[in-house]
Amino acid sequence: MSAEWLTVLISFCLLVATVGGFILNSIRTSLSSLWNQHNAEKEKSSNFREDVKSHYMRKDDLEDHISLRLDSINDRMARVESQLEQLQPVMAGLNHSLPSLVKALAKLETKLDTPK
Repeated sequence: MSAEWLTVLISFCLLVATVGGFILNSIRTSLSSLWNQHNAEKEKSSNFREDVKSHYMRKDDLEDHISLRLDSINDRMARVESQLEQLQPVMAGLNHSLPSLVKALAKLETKLDTPK
């Protein structure tokens, strides 16, 4: 009987050690990931500060940058307007055909609702 208990005790200890190892490994992995993420964020903010210091824009540079951005936005708006102009005939066709579709659906619904 004592040999069986010893076997059970050893098996239980191995099970506890294995589960504990998995838990400790997952904790270590999580902490390592958090530490790496913290270092990456720290490096990013440091790089951002250096970029701001080294690329400090003068008023003229800022105006040029804003002007380029506005030109880009205006180009995009022109493209959207041309696409809308192309869609206008399609929308007009849909507006023209929708009432007839509604009438056809209403007729079909009345045919389905009438008992035979």
